[in-house]
Amino acid sequence: MPRWPALQTQVEHFELSFDKETWRRINDPRTAREYAPGRFKARGVEYVVGLRLRGDQARSHLKLSWKVKLPEGVKLDGMRRLNFLAEWLDAGYLTDAFSYELMHASGAYSPRARYALLTVNSRYEGIFTLVEQVDKPFLKAHGLDSDGSVYRCGSKDCELKLTPPAHYQKPWSKKTNEDQPWDELHTFLWKLSRTPEHEFEDFLRQHFELDAYLRYMAVGALISLGGIDDSGSYLVHDRSVDKWLYVPWDLNNTPMQLRRSEAVGTSPSVDRSIPAFTLYDTFMERTYEHKERKYGGAHLPFSVLSQRIWDCPPLRNRVLDHLEQLLETVFTQEAVARRADDQHALIRELLQGDPYVQRPVARYAPEFLERYAAGRRDFLARQIPLERRRGEGGVVINGFGVVPGTAVEATGEVVGYIELYNREDKPVRVGGMTVTDNLRRQFKHRLPRKLEVPPHGTLRLYADGRPGAGPTHLPFKLQAGGGELGLFDGKRMTGVVDVTFYAPLSPGRAYGRIPDGAEHWDWRTAP
Repeated sequence: MPRWPALQTQVEHFELSFDKETWRRINDPRTAREYAPGRFKARGVEYVVGLRLRGDQARSHLKLSWKVKLPEGVKLDGMRRLNFLAEWLDAGYLTDAFSYELMHASGAYSPRARYALLTVNSRYEGIFTLVEQVDKPFLKAHGLDSDGSVYRCGSKDCELKLTPPAHYQKPWSKKTNEDQPWDELHTFLWKLSRTPEHEFEDFLRQHFELDAYLRYMAVGALISLGGIDDSGSYLVHDRSVDKWLYVPWDLNNTPMQLRRSEAVGTSPSVDRSIPAFTLYDTFMERTYEHKERKYGGAHLPFSVLSQRIWDCPPLRNRVLDHLEQLLETVFTQEAVARRADDQHALIRELLQGDPYVQRPVARYAPEFLERYAAGRRDFLARQIPLERRRGEGGVVINGFGVVPGTAVEATGEVVGYIELYNREDKPVRVGGMTVTDNLRRQFKHRLPRKLEVPPHGTLRLYADGRPGAGPTHLPFKLQAGGGELGLFDGKRMTGVVDVTFYAPLSPGRAYGRIPDGAEHWDWRTAP
């Protein structure tokens, strides 16, 4: 049963110091990612440490966040690397600690977080959130294989996708076993995208800490977690049991955070889509627009893993079950108010001495969080029943396959077909809808205006790369090595009608829903 972890009872004070050369190095873009020498005092002992600033955007804040690396063999409560988050934008310093501990309450894998005080070069910098680093000590502390492989998704890319990063996205990094091949990660990501629908749930059960991720998704829905694409979250391969787990990071990107720029009395936003960071998440359209303006050549970001889970009714319903359980236990109005008030009481006096705090706004932060919880609970009560019925009715991608007698081309493409099925009792016009073999290009091909699918009938589209051959011919072919297909309403990037991911295909073999329009998929002989 979910329950809040015990709240810390004391807030420790640490000291950090360094010289002008170190300050120069940690601010030089060429060396900013490297640790420079400094001194760190904790519990009466001073250590020579490595240090650097943390966070890309956070470097522009007046209150800076710090990363400290203790000497080899030295740990503080099991941690060798310490993350001091300045929480510059968070007026009340409540959000990160609340969110990380809510993850633990739910049973998801997550770093631990607690409050700390920090003095930097004899200047008191106030309250920070000390967040556990995801590294070898983290693995040991959480009962995982201490020799496991820790991978971190690249900047602006936590999509768990096969396709290469966009030009504004950075590649993944490896945090442990750096001298060993990356094959395990590449294989896992390939299987996330290429395991056929009817085998996907079993694949996750065998090779992934599935329940922990479903609980993470439930907490994400509670707190309206955003910014996941640029969160720098982790995939960990526990090699002792050959299972992967997801460890979230950067949990303060949520509208339950009262930002320092907002006024006392501000009302929180509570209507973020439940399946965050998926093709159903309309908030991602704003993220796309921001990236398109800033970088050009952007695409709608989404997680392959979360998308496939949400499109699998048994898994989606398990997330919603966890969500309802949290709403009845740790996220009742009373439980949220108690936790928010207790957190605020712990740091209330310390807020008075923090040189960066806007005190009237900080005093309002617990009430803001409580108002968020009340509004979010009402929103979720209305949305959960709708999400349980997502995908019912309408037109669906019913099947696809390789046209018998065709050969796989040197490019890996093959002539195939896509079959649509209409579950309704009347014809459905699909003209104006868009079809794509790249879910990050939702408007790849718009179907001719008069095209429709008969009631409880099918419409075959030909993936032959010959759109000029007729209204049912598409400008792309299928990928013999596996791929993805999507049908969109043609109006917006998140206007999903149906999407699917598919395994490698061979001539004469097809894959589809059995029977027509059902949720069950399997291989079948191409007609």
